[in-house]
Amino acid sequence: MKGKHAFCGVVALLAIACGATTAPSPPSPCDRTYSVSSDFSSDERTALERANERWAEIAVAQFCLVDGDASRKTIRRIPYGSAEWQELSRSFGGLNILGVYRGADDSITIVDSLALDLFELVALHELGHAYGLGHVDAPAIMHAAIGTATDFTPNDMTECRRVGACPGLSQSDAPDADDALECALPGPHPSSVQAH
Repeated sequence: MKGKHAFCGVVALLAIACGATTAPSPPSPCDRTYSVSSDFSSDERTALERANERWAEIAVAQFCLVDGDASRKTIRRIPYGSAEWQELSRSFGGLNILGVYRGADDSITIVDSLALDLFELVALHELGHAYGLGHVDAPAIMHAAIGTATDFTPNDMTECRRVGACPGLSQSDAPDADDALECALPGPHPSSVQAH
């Protein structure tokens, strides 16, 4: 009997032959899955996917974006200028908030009235916070003012390695993601927030 159990431990695909009722499920390619709100336009959804793919090219962990609103980890939109947006703005000292990452519930909120290229930069920035990155000096995707860069810069990569989200340095000084509440602000980007 001892040999049979050793064989089962070595060859997981033969689990059924060793007495299991189902085969083990393959590991998920996703380290974290975000539920994307259904109220994003198809162009915005494509921009979210592009931003996620850009992080997948450099990050150690992989995020997956799925349709639906039921997950704890969500990416959603709010109307620019709405009561909810105004409350968010007040919580950041009255700043013109374009996006917010909340570490406590691992959620991302993006305002609804952005030009598509600016929307993608805000998504890229907020996904960076989800990976654990903080704000860095300009030029950078992770600068607090969106638009100082349209691609990852050395400042972004240094921060990404510092927190362990990208290959390189360890996560020794990484911030506690549960305490993170970060926002994206308008910057020198040529697209502007469209007023309602």
